[in-house]
Amino acid sequence: NLVLLPRGGLSCYVNQVLSSLTMQNETGESVDIYIPRKCSSTGRLIGAKDHASVQISVAEVDETTGRMTGTSKSYVLCGYIRAMGESDDALNRLTNKDGISNGLCKEPKD
Repeated sequence: NLVLLPRGGLSCYVNQVLSSLTMQNETGESVDIYIPRKCSSTGRLIGAKDHASVQISVAEVDETTGRMTGTSKSYVLCGYIRAMGESDDALNRLTNKDGISNGLCKEPKD
């Protein structure tokens, strides 16, 4: 079979084919095929091949009883932050900003 490519060449043809593909859920609504995650600290997109990235869920605790409330906050850290050894500082900063750690892990002042 002979395929005639449009004016833009192969990349234009591939883009046309990919744009015609849609994934649908049970109700027939179009949904995205892949939604990448973003690092909570740097804002970088985490690719499918970033096997060093982690997602950590921190449970919210009732201050009077000390028990979990059933809700949690998720943080995503990319492999770049982990490779630099900055994941603990990033997690401390994010939980302080969200008011989860109540200032237990304070940032050092210069």
